[in-house]
Amino acid sequence: MTNIQLPETTYELTFYDRDGEEDSVQTYTDEATGREVMNLFDEPDSEELYSRIALTAYDWSKKESRFIAELNF
Repeated sequence: MTNIQLPETTYELTFYDRDGEEDSVQTYTDEATGREVMNLFDEPDSEELYSRIALTAYDWSKKESRFIAELNF
């Protein structure tokens, strides 16, 4: 049996619809991937779907979330 080591910190992209309500959340195991995916949405067309997209880090050992970056449309 293989033990899987989960990361101590995960990174979440939270997408908010045009009304400011949470639409969906994507989770990543490293910050670079989260930033890369967020940057894919940094274009004018995203304004038609989202009001903002936020990248946060969640530290599982401390059970704390911290803000990293945000796109506002």
